Amino acid sequence: QDGKPIGSAKLLMPFVAPHLKVEHGTDGKPRVLVVDDKGNPRITKKSGSAESMGLDEFVLSLRNDKDLAGAFYGTGMKGDAGPTPLKTTEPGNKPTAPSFDDSVSKLSSTYARS
Repeated sequence: QDGKPIGSAKLLMPFVAPHLKVEHGTDGKPRVLVVDDKGNPRITKKSGSAESMGLDEFVLSLRNDKDLAGAFYGTGMKGDAGPTPLKTTEPGNKPTAPSFDDSVSKLSSTYARS
């Protein structure tokens, strides 16, 4: 993931948020963990690693769900199924869309206050 939005945060957040848990690290700062249905941290599917699953990896895994596939942006490559739901702001055609990092930051700061 190169920092570009991969899907509509507004459409995907209801499916992502229940799998996020905010904990305070040893430095006192909140950090977001991806958890399973029982609240246990998810482990990455990367070969040879036992690290916690990152948000990008979890969100990308939702792409395989046929009911959620439409919430992801197209690649812009030929043969893509349907239009890419990005807004353009100027003739320079720079796409703008909310990112998950923005949404998760809001979620993290909300839970950190409670």
